[in-house]
Amino acid sequence: MKNYQFKTNLKCGGCVQAITNPLNNLAGVVKWEADVNHPERILSIVLEDGIEPQSVQNKKKIAGFESKLI
Repeated sequence: MKNYQFKTNLKCGGCVQAITNPLNNLAGVVKWEADVNHPERILSIVLEDGIEPQSVQNKKKIAGFESKLI
């Protein structure tokens, strides 16, 4: 398993709620956490081995939010 962090444009609890179902239903996501109080709105995700972080970025774009792997 690997831990990845993304800088996002999430702004509030409602934003986090909007990405909850897409991330919970994404194969390979072990756990995730969003910190909207951090200046860079960090999304931390633990992925199973073999799962690429780009799959998370693509899913977030569908939910209407952007992310950049840091």
